[in-house]
Amino acid sequence: MADAWTVGEARRESLALVESVRDYAIFLLDVEGRVRSWNVGAKLIKQYDREDILGHHISQFYTVEDRAAGLPAQLLSTAASEGRVEDEGWRVRKGGKRFWVEHFSGLGLGLYITKGIVEAHGGTISTTSEPGLGTTFEVRLPRARSQP
Repeated sequence: MADAWTVGEARRESLALVESVRDYAIFLLDVEGRVRSWNVGAKLIKQYDREDILGHHISQFYTVEDRAAGLPAQLLSTAASEGRVEDEGWRVRKGGKRFWVEHFSGLGLGLYITKGIVEAHGGTISTTSEPGLGTTFEVRLPRARSQP
């Protein structure tokens, strides 16, 4: 009989799995919208190296027009109050190149499994997609509680 995983072990294994995915941009944000983790797929799709993006606000992925209109803050507020948010529109890669993202229906088996892991930890997952260039998956997990 296999030993039961602790929550910490399961979280570490889940994050290692997510960080190794190459076909999807998966990254975590803190409650203020700063990038806390960055997987290989995020580097390939958004073109930022991990050390260049960690700690930066998600607003830099949005166009100047969307930032001026307050869209990143609105989306973070909606995600905080409703537990999720979906949005279509232009985003910006490193170097300023724009790309279109859209919400799509349907989940593949890998995403279905990832979604289950994320939700088991009280988190949410959302997606954006650009035809021919890939899909970005955003995973949000709550902060770990301090042990007494």
